[in-house]
Amino acid sequence: MTKPAATERTEVLFNADCPICNWEVGVYKKHAPPDLEFVPITAARARDWGLSMDEAARALHLRRGGQRVAGMAAFLDLWARIPRYRLLARVLSWPPLRLLAEIAYRYGAAPALYALHKRRQAKRGQGR
Repeated sequence: MTKPAATERTEVLFNADCPICNWEVGVYKKHAPPDLEFVPITAARARDWGLSMDEAARALHLRRGGQRVAGMAAFLDLWARIPRYRLLARVLSWPPLRLLAEIAYRYGAAPALYALHKRRQAKRGQGR
């Protein structure tokens, strides 16, 4: 994790259709510096990020200066930019904890949230 540059705009692509994700981003917005922009997923935005809608919905994505990261790396980068969460970013950046956090997110939280997302889409008749 690199030290955040204060003047570089950072975009966070998130699934606003996910109540848990939306709530979490709402909490981050309250404490985020002005250079952080939270961007809900749309088909056009997903394409702009080089993602399909499905890929975009599977994880949190962060982009800054043409570089994109996803998953736990995106969370660590995001948390490092929000003063209230910097300590969390530092602690979880320690390699053993980062590995555990990555495993928990990649194989636990992200698939569970994605499954709930697909279930909501199916109930609305949008599932494909």
